[in-house]
Amino acid sequence: KGVAVNREISTLRSASGILQEAKLNQDLIKLIRRLQSLGYAQVSVRCSSDQKQSIFSTSLGVNSSRQLDIWSTDVNRYRCYRVIPDHQERYQRQLLTLLVEFHLGKRTRLNFVDFYPFDQTMDEQTIDEKIDLLKGLELVDDLALPITQAGFSQDKLNLLTNFLLSFLKGQGYLRAQIRPYCQLKVNKASLSKEKICDLEDLYGEVIERVSFKAELGPKAEVNGLIIHGQLLTQEELLRREVLLWSGSPLSADAILLSQSNLRGLGLFRSVNIKPIGLGQIPQDALIEPVTLVLNVEENLPWLLDSYLGLRLTDQTVSNELKGLNLLYTSALTIRHRNVQGKGWELGGGVSHDNLLLNPTDIEGDNASWAVGPFFKNPRLFNSYAQLFTELVFEQGLSGQRTSYLQRLRGKGTLSYNFYNLSFPRRWGQGLTFELELEARLERQRPLARYSERRAFTEATPSFNIAPTLVYDQRDNPIHPTRGFYLTAGLDFLGSQDLFKGIVSYKETLSAQWVGAWFKKQLLFVPSLKFGAVQSQLSDAQLTMSNADFLFTAGGDGVIYPVRGYPASVINTCTIAKRSQDLCETLSNEFTPNPSDLVNFAGRTVFNMSVEARFPSFLVNQLWLAGFADIGTVSENLSRFDTQRLYPSIGAGVRYLLPGQVPLRFDIAYPLRETAFSTQSLAYHFNFFYVL
Repeated sequence: KGVAVNREISTLRSASGILQEAKLNQDLIKLIRRLQSLGYAQVSVRCSSDQKQSIFSTSLGVNSSRQLDIWSTDVNRYRCYRVIPDHQERYQRQLLTLLVEFHLGKRTRLNFVDFYPFDQTMDEQTIDEKIDLLKGLELVDDLALPITQAGFSQDKLNLLTNFLLSFLKGQGYLRAQIRPYCQLKVNKASLSKEKICDLEDLYGEVIERVSFKAELGPKAEVNGLIIHGQLLTQEELLRREVLLWSGSPLSADAILLSQSNLRGLGLFRSVNIKPIGLGQIPQDALIEPVTLVLNVEENLPWLLDSYLGLRLTDQTVSNELKGLNLLYTSALTIRHRNVQGKGWELGGGVSHDNLLLNPTDIEGDNASWAVGPFFKNPRLFNSYAQLFTELVFEQGLSGQRTSYLQRLRGKGTLSYNFYNLSFPRRWGQGLTFELELEARLERQRPLARYSERRAFTEATPSFNIAPTLVYDQRDNPIHPTRGFYLTAGLDFLGSQDLFKGIVSYKETLSAQWVGAWFKKQLLFVPSLKFGAVQSQLSDAQLTMSNADFLFTAGGDGVIYPVRGYPASVINTCTIAKRSQDLCETLSNEFTPNPSDLVNFAGRTVFNMSVEARFPSFLVNQLWLAGFADIGTVSENLSRFDTQRLYPSIGAGVRYLLPGQVPLRFDIAYPLRETAFSTQSLAYHFNFFYVL
């Protein structure tokens, strides 16, 4: 197979194999470093012994004066083989047998690493990092117990020393120095005196104990904050975002998170925190006062956003339009991002989408409108709680594309990120709590059938209270390459029946795990979703209150996607039921009944997706994918069975736009028919990955 310049093998073109000397050098260096990490500090390599040298001289025409039997560790300067050029005739090959011998020498070993007294002041997070480091260096086992006779090297000693230095600098001791001490075993009951570790002198020895001593120097403490550059923003807001205050130890992690907090407000074009005053007092002083200088450059407070574009969308369950539709999409938003200098955001916007070939049909199933004001307070009550409120009138398809609706809704979302609460520990990183309160006045109509567009129902008032807990440990939420994502939520529905003591609620669970192999060249991403509705109300009553309260599955870009099927065709209506006319709930009257809007949605749903992603090796940022989706919807949990599972398989292309935003095109094939769709290829063109 062909080998590209970056040493990646191309599987799409045929060529003779090429031996790359630089790549072999890298492999030899890796082997040498691995053996050194196991304690063989003086390992060396040679190409062959005297007896085997004649093989090279005869078969490859190597100059006999070249010495191939010299032991060496510098494989970059000492060349013991040469690259064989490709033969002119494609069907002829020249093969090289590469002979490499290693001389291990003596092995330096270690029995125990002692972090006392430093571990007495470490928090749980730092202790976990210490154990992970020792496991990675193969000095302790999975139970964190010391491994006796473990290989020891200068690189491992340096990593242990740097870990302690990083810990002390986090405590404010920026001029601290760490010295490692080694002890050998004299007899069964005693150890030798502590000596500064010199692994050259201890070559081949068994080191019984490694300990560390520190010269701390003065402790750097913050004694003030100077702010430059703010024009509109209140100084109080800036000081609140900085996690260092007078008397706190200077910490590089705290500076980085403070800068991240300020950038996250969206108010500043640039943010920089710089300490001044370091190194200006003697080494034997106890406290080193440091002043922080915060330089910011504000963005313009007024922002106007607009866009106009095209998009492809899946069609809903309908008898008149099928497949993909081309829509134009537009939006206009104006906002003030720093009201009264407090970081508040106030604005409003309007958006509209419709079929490109029929723009005058402003109430068709594909026409959508939204307009209204919004308000955002990123630091509610001077805490790290965020409040977002909006009042919106919208018209368009429901979230699961089962009906067409008009509604006026007021929504408030209170969210809290626990990372700032947990800092300097990291248990809160990625942990977020959200509480959503929404009041709505909503009316709906069934989707058009045979060009017949039916009237809207009477407007129905309702409200929702939905707490959600999110734990996101992915390295990148847009194009993740490792980590996991977990969210669990409850959604309480309030309607006129609440006064009768009837409580309705919905439970949802979503999870995703991302695994990476071959240096992140192969990504394996399984995702799972589950939902269940608990209520004494009928399906029609629930749907009239909230069009998306019950479940359907199928399609792409929806809540429960199964890419081999059209949107919402996976529901409680099976082929057997429809053959017996048990699914035809649409009445003949033009004025719709509540049962017309049920659309066979269910009270339980299970949705799973497995996707493998790998680069194409042809175009930079172009990835390929293979996937399998499965979904099922039933009337309740007891009705779940394998006959209701609807799987599909497919493949796709993902192009990573600047900022790692995936633009994807998928082709999927359903492995079963549904009551509303046959087995045929489905095409999807969308942004972002399926979750």
